Amino acid sequence: MFTTYRSSEIQLPDLNPQCGETQIWPYVEQELMYPWFYLSVVRVGAVEPDTCMLMIQHAQDVASLVRRETSRIRVQQVQIVTPAHMNGTHRWLMEPVKKISVLESPSLGGPCEAFEVEGGNCYALSGSGVLDNATLIQVIFDAATDLKKSR
Repeated sequence: MFTTYRSSEIQLPDLNPQCGETQIWPYVEQELMYPWFYLSVVRVGAVEPDTCMLMIQHAQDVASLVRRETSRIRVQQVQIVTPAHMNGTHRWLMEPVKKISVLESPSLGGPCEAFEVEGGNCYALSGSGVLDNATLIQVIFDAATDLKKSR
């Protein structure tokens, strides 16, 4: 989903052993006009907790990461970044996610993922029409319950 180029990699000095195998780029390229998730993750260390941001492509990976929380790492917030053609506007939007569900869509003849955001909008990869008359199969992420346990 994200492309990086070795020629643009920022070289870390060998003086910092904490960096280990870390690689840093000043930018990444997104080749597909496809939504992605932006997660705020708190890492509890020896001194103070710090927050990092993760960019994740798949909803199942979001749910998996939330389920793997420990006392040392927890997901604080999940946002979805959607392209204009998916969110019905003229620009990309980043919105907090309320629920990620798998639905059975009659118009697709099979399952699809749906993303409900704060404010009540609901998006699907194949367009909002696939949500008409869809049947809920499974909720794979619910911010009200999944993030509440980690606060």
